[in-house]
Amino acid sequence: MSVLSNTIAKAKSLTINNPKQQERIKRLDVLTKKKLTELNETIDLNMNGNRAEALELILTNYGKQLMDDIRIVIQEMHYEERQLLKARRQDFVLAIRWAFMLISFGVVLAFTIIGAVAILVGRDAKQ
Repeated sequence: MSVLSNTIAKAKSLTINNPKQQERIKRLDVLTKKKLTELNETIDLNMNGNRAEALELILTNYGKQLMDDIRIVIQEMHYEERQLLKARRQDFVLAIRWAFMLISFGVVLAFTIIGAVAILVGRDAKQ
């Protein structure tokens, strides 16, 4: 398995819970395989002395279009992950605020109860 295949497989496993990213990874896998095929074909043509055919293939801009499509998919994936991270950060900040408020309320309530108990004990002690 190539480094590229391993990287795509890892991305697929890391985004298993995100159907949008899974679809993008499928597209990325197809596009990268097409690009590698195009590269190999160009190299093979050149190595076998068919420079004109290799150049003709290059001039079709098929390989460039594949790379542009790959970049677009990667940009979409990156944007999606940034949005998810932003949402998770907001959830984290909200959870911290709630925790702080609950702890503060708990501390105030505890001191109130301690104060009330102290007053009651003090009254009982005087009687």
